[in-house]
Amino acid sequence: MRDRKQALRNGYLSMLVVAPAFRGRGLGRALVQQALVKAPAATWVLRAGRPGASEFFARMGFAPSAIAMERARST
Repeated sequence: MRDRKQALRNGYLSMLVVAPAFRGRGLGRALVQQALVKAPAATWVLRAGRPGASEFFARMGFAPSAIAMERARST
C-alpha cells in the first residue's frame, strides 16, 4: 500500500475537454490549475491532440518533451 504522505511524482491529464459552446470562459484553465495545485511537485504528462490544445497548454507552462514515447493504436 502506498504511503499517503508520499508525493505524487507523475501525473497524466487525459480526456480533459471543454465543450465548444463553453470554451473561452476559463473552465479548462480552472480544471488544469486545480490538478497542478493538488500535486505541485509532479511531472505532468498530457497529449494535446485537439487543434489549439498545444497552444492552450503552452500558455499554462507546459512544454514539448523529447522523452515521451507513443505507440499508436491499430485500426
